[in-house]
Amino acid sequence: MKPTGAQASEPSEGLYPRSRFEGEVTPEDKDDVGEGRKEGEAISDSVASDEITGAFRFLCDYRLPPTPSPEWAHSPSRSLSTGVAPSLSVSERDIEGDCGVSDNSSVSGVTGASIAASRGVGAPPHTPMGSTTKLIADSARVPSRSWRCLPGFGSVMAALSLAVSLANITRLPTVVLQHGGGSFLAVYVAIAVVFGVPLVFLEVLLGQFCQEGTTKLWRAVPLFKGIGFLKVLVSILASIYYPVIMAVALFYVVWSAKGPLPMTECKYLPYQGGAVKRTSTYGDACLERTLLSQPDHDPMWFLVSIALLFVIWALVMLCLCRNARSYRGSAFLLLAAVIAALSALTTEQLGINVRGLNALFQFDYNYILKCDTWYYAVVQVFLSTQIGFGNITTTSGRIYAKSNAFWITLVFMACNLAVGVGFTCLVYMWKARLEDQGISLSQPDIPELFVLTFMYDVITRTFTSDVQLWAIIAFLAVVFAGLTSMMAMVFTVTTTVIVESKERWKPWIITGGFCVICFLAGIICLLPEKLELVHMLEHYVVSRIIIMATAIELIGFVWIYGSHHLYNDFEFVLGYKLTCIWNLIWAITPPLLITLQIWSIISMPVTGTTTKTDPEWLYFTGWSVVGGAWLFVFIVAIWQIVMQVDYNIWQKFLSSLKPSRNWGPVDPIQRHGWIVWREQCTLSGERDFTLKRRGTRDYTHSVRNAPSDTLGTRYYPQYTKPSNEKTAIDPMGTFTINSVPNYNSTQATDAALRGVGAPYIVQLDSQDLDHVCWRKDLTMSRSRPS
Repeated sequence: MKPTGAQASEPSEGLYPRSRFEGEVTPEDKDDVGEGRKEGEAISDSVASDEITGAFRFLCDYRLPPTPSPEWAHSPSRSLSTGVAPSLSVSERDIEGDCGVSDNSSVSGVTGASIAASRGVGAPPHTPMGSTTKLIADSARVPSRSWRCLPGFGSVMAALSLAVSLANITRLPTVVLQHGGGSFLAVYVAIAVVFGVPLVFLEVLLGQFCQEGTTKLWRAVPLFKGIGFLKVLVSILASIYYPVIMAVALFYVVWSAKGPLPMTECKYLPYQGGAVKRTSTYGDACLERTLLSQPDHDPMWFLVSIALLFVIWALVMLCLCRNARSYRGSAFLLLAAVIAALSALTTEQLGINVRGLNALFQFDYNYILKCDTWYYAVVQVFLSTQIGFGNITTTSGRIYAKSNAFWITLVFMACNLAVGVGFTCLVYMWKARLEDQGISLSQPDIPELFVLTFMYDVITRTFTSDVQLWAIIAFLAVVFAGLTSMMAMVFTVTTTVIVESKERWKPWIITGGFCVICFLAGIICLLPEKLELVHMLEHYVVSRIIIMATAIELIGFVWIYGSHHLYNDFEFVLGYKLTCIWNLIWAITPPLLITLQIWSIISMPVTGTTTKTDPEWLYFTGWSVVGGAWLFVFIVAIWQIVMQVDYNIWQKFLSSLKPSRNWGPVDPIQRHGWIVWREQCTLSGERDFTLKRRGTRDYTHSVRNAPSDTLGTRYYPQYTKPSNEKTAIDPMGTFTINSVPNYNSTQATDAALRGVGAPYIVQLDSQDLDHVCWRKDLTMSRSRPS
């Protein structure tokens, strides 16, 4: 759009043009904001775009006219052609972090616009400059004061739902029983606190900063882009075998409701020597006779398994039918149901006795020196928290992008440890109840199903009243915990497909297609006896990949991208500086993980576990999948080097280690704020947090409390007059992308303001933006103008 005559006649002021959404706040406006009376601002209609990052750079030349007169300042119907823009409504994601604001006008009335921090999956594409903010205020759609906190509360519940993950309930008690009891649990808790909290914090911050899922994170270091796809692969593989475990739990739910318990199908079973013993049998034997029987032995049970697996995937599809919106609601309901079920089971046990806890808290130092204790503890931390799956990164950018990353991390890890350790204590108390009946535990034939078969034996043999009801509650908790994990993994895969395909298909189509594919793959997992494919995926593939993927991720961001750049980016997200302890832990974690991986391969058997040797085809297939995954990462790295826009292979390699032009926040307005933020930190060291979290309470308060500065002095408060020295950093460097070069455009004006000559033009297609790196370091120290 062209500027109006009044706007064209106004003299240029300041070092940078005033942003379209950066209105000057006068003292009168501050008074209005404090009283909650301001309804909108006048914003001029002149736009000057200059490609600063990625495909474009938006530098808007909007500026406030003189103080508006009362007759039109409060008119929401003023058209844009007159130079007055109506106040922008607050989007749902803006309101998430806005609990506690006095009224609606105090959120967006300060600057006249509430800028969405990112574009969610399925967001309307026809919004100006890629922002998700609506241009026309609709008071009917703005939430009332009494309901404003609910979207934010749902987002927090979505974050905490991963604390009741399937691995945290079904796998943690198993590895504790197998690898030292209390000694292993102490190592697990120590690793979760010392390393788990920083790793979760890193993934949450990266997700809130980039907001495009785990694959687009690697625009920071394009050479390692394959790691992003490898994390998605881990989510896909886990999505294949998790529903199989959930189907077994659902089988117990259905047959417990049908009654009686013990199951009539397992009441008479032949034992060794052909003898028949009338008793309720161990859970493994019952499953092998019924649900897990081979198709050629009893096709009916195999069809039952397929039906249960189909029900599980139908529930997953139902929970994600509306993508992010249904994710929030489903996560809240499932989290509440799991917590209620676990609380009921714990209360029932505490009403009897607490025997068994003494056996759990016995500490044996010999286990501390064993490699398998440390290896399985690290793997369990990753599986319980889903570090390395890409789930935390994706959900933090799409579901709870406006929540405080630090407190989300602390609360999530506290809940995760409370649920895992609490349920492990409950299992040990149940173990003591079985021992009181003269029943001792033996090594399970199917370790992945140990908790399920153990709960079946405990409830059928030690519970005296309401046996069916307690069985339904216990196994429904496992099903719901599995659904929380499945939602996160499927949402991660769906978001990746949407982002990589540039929203070619609707989210529900992608989700439905992925559910069908994984359902068919799950049927294949049911074919081998004793769920050997499930064991292969968990023990060989997923456990090995997530450790190395996390190590390389830390090397890429902390060592190559640089902790200084990372700290600046995270300060832009958080609004305050991080302490050096985070950087220390992030820096030392990669060598520790790599050392642990090598130690485990040398000292632990590669053909199975310490108590069982797997069939040759099983471990050979598992290690082949791991090798193929890393071969894919290597091929992607070679492709990234070749595709870099540079002069020779060495320069291409160096360019693949630098951030690409598209690195940064996905929303153009927030991206522009990030660029200005980095330039400002470099030149003056000043931190202007009015660029942070637009549309939230933090943003509103920062603008309301900011001094009344003149135009062009907010970004560079220590000097107001442009200098001829080349002090301002041109983030475009030697490249400027322009589909049609226009040397008379605002590029020359902006360059004159900054004292920088116009760069030469390189024509590139939009799909090549990921293969052009920054040509200058935004954090280079430069002298300030006099």
